[in-house]
Amino acid sequence: MSDSESKLRFGTLAYRRVLGSEYDELAPLVLPTLTSYGSEDRTRTELSLALSEIPDEGKPATVARLLFPDGVRLEHIEVELARTELTGRLGRAHKTTLTVIVVPELRPEGEVAGHWVFLPVLDHAIFVDRKEDLVKRVQAEMKVLPSALALDLDSWRRLMTWVPSSLEPIEVELATTPLAQVKGRKALADAERKRQAEATLASAGRLLAAASPPAPLVGRTETLGELSRALDHRQRRSVLLVGDEAAGKSALVEAWVAAAAVAARAAGKERAVWATSASELVAGASGLGEWQARVAAVLAAAETLDAILYFDDFGALFADRPSEGGVDIAAAIRRHVVDGRVRVIGELTAVALDRAERQDVSLIGAMLRVQVPALDPATTIEAGRAWAAYWGKTQESRPQIAPEMVPTAVDLAKRYLPYRAFPGKAVRLLEELRVAHDADRDHKGEGKRLGDSDLYTSFSWATGIPIALLDDQRAISPDEVIAQLRRR
Repeated sequence: MSDSESKLRFGTLAYRRVLGSEYDELAPLVLPTLTSYGSEDRTRTELSLALSEIPDEGKPATVARLLFPDGVRLEHIEVELARTELTGRLGRAHKTTLTVIVVPELRPEGEVAGHWVFLPVLDHAIFVDRKEDLVKRVQAEMKVLPSALALDLDSWRRLMTWVPSSLEPIEVELATTPLAQVKGRKALADAERKRQAEATLASAGRLLAAASPPAPLVGRTETLGELSRALDHRQRRSVLLVGDEAAGKSALVEAWVAAAAVAARAAGKERAVWATSASELVAGASGLGEWQARVAAVLAAAETLDAILYFDDFGALFADRPSEGGVDIAAAIRRHVVDGRVRVIGELTAVALDRAERQDVSLIGAMLRVQVPALDPATTIEAGRAWAAYWGKTQESRPQIAPEMVPTAVDLAKRYLPYRAFPGKAVRLLEELRVAHDADRDHKGEGKRLGDSDLYTSFSWATGIPIALLDDQRAISPDEVIAQLRRR
């Protein structure tokens, strides 16, 4: 018997509530107690797998309940709710919007006899004849139903809180043979293991999401290709991005995440990137062996999901001195990296790389190195103008950078910010200028367009350098020179 012959496939409807946190709530219309919590994709997968595990003795009746006719819809009805068991102002009626699910009841000849109205927050349903006004019937029912059900405080809170909701189709596969049932339980166990792995990673970092639209990346086509070839390999490789401070290592990672997200959607398989740090890996671990267990759990979770662990300060893993009782995180992750069990991205400067190599040559030697050199001033001007255009599209209400001002910013960064690299120091200078003028608005409430004079004034205020020294077009008066010398 083929796999398709050992399964019964059909579709049903589920009710999704978008909660205030990052989690959704998804439950079948007729089985609200079978609820999945989490992201949109996770809840859909978990609920589909859970429905596939219906016990044999309950399958016929449950399947019949899960099948719905055409015409099922959501309706939002305004009702008045009062806690009649309370006195005074606490028992006063309050208006709220109730989301209900309306399912038509069809006669054998196909005519609509009425509607079943499901109240998912209360796990309750009422039948409304086609001759009755559906809204009035629901409003009348809600005047007596809370008291009849003796709602507790949590039920009242759910009833009074409106959240965005929708109906969602769910595909169900019911196993009809013992072998198919075993495969279904294995899939359910795999889904639970992945859910726990995601929870472990979430406790030690944050999931990197691709920006939409993606931020500009100028002058890094070859470097981005090198990083992509290393991370897209079927073998699990780890990468060190080596470059000066502000050379654009983090921007390169963000660009790869955006490109990988597009490719993953096309291929149907997404690889997550979790940003973490040395401090987050050992957060909350104090007793003997606790931090080792926590790091091991994070690495195991990344291995389960084939997720990438991203350290924007990889050198911090080597900061402590193990010989003096410090935490040796590098040693804890070494075996996983050397054996190719996890993928890691780390950022290091050349100085930090030399220090790390002296402390753990095995770990550093097992990671591929991608050099991220600083951009030249001409390419940095191109990058600054790309960022100005990007801000204009994505942050319209904030102050904007005039493209003709970008060369001036690059020149100031080159002359007065020698300890950081291009393009980061120039782009940061432009963003700091925008922040300084965030409160400035025109008569329409929009941010101003910033030019050379705004840049000179802001930079002079921040550094204490006289504007006359910044702007070659501005002459220095003898009185200013005398005043400066006297102050010194």
